[in-house]
Amino acid sequence: MKNKFLNGLVASFALVVSGVANAGLIEFTDFSDWEINSENITTIDFNGSQGQTGEIYRGSSFFIDGVTFNAGGIYSIYDVAHDAAFHDTGWLDLQAGNYMATFSQAITSLSFDFGDFYSNAMNLTVTTNTGEIIQGSSLANSYGFIGFTTDSAFTSVSFQTTGTTGPYWGFDNLSYGNAKLSEVPEPSTLAVFALGLMGLASRKFKKQA
Repeated sequence: MKNKFLNGLVASFALVVSGVANAGLIEFTDFSDWEINSENITTIDFNGSQGQTGEIYRGSSFFIDGVTFNAGGIYSIYDVAHDAAFHDTGWLDLQAGNYMATFSQAITSLSFDFGDFYSNAMNLTVTTNTGEIIQGSSLANSYGFIGFTTDSAFTSVSFQTTGTTGPYWGFDNLSYGNAKLSEVPEPSTLAVFALGLMGLASRKFKKQA
């Protein structure tokens, strides 16, 4: 009986420590919150400032700023002159279908804006190569936002559109980097917690004696 109780205390302590150190997948609803929780950020805005003017890509894949985009169909990068009403900068235009972005190095943080080219509402599912799934949606005539951090480093994500009535959707402001490490309790804090568990165990054993 004593061993079972002691084992339970040890297991509880281990769960608390691992829970603090491992935050898992965290989703964000706006860029500011995502940015605060990320570091070493690179942003691809598909604007003329990155040497892009007009429709410059059309094909199966291309590389820019550490990311290789692989398209299941045709894609194009447009400047502001081609924007739909709700676009205010250059953007990546994609046909409905499956697409993948592969990063030059493993990352743990990603965010971007998206919306249907024809100003319809749409849904988007993002799946990391580690199997984590994140979903988002955009309203008509506006962008949606997907942002998340994770403890599981990944090197690529795939995109699947649903609920859009047009064949094209816009993709912009891809930002990626690393999640900021969660604060781990100082050793003194953990020591106090451990002493508390030991005290409870001691009282339990005395009562049984």
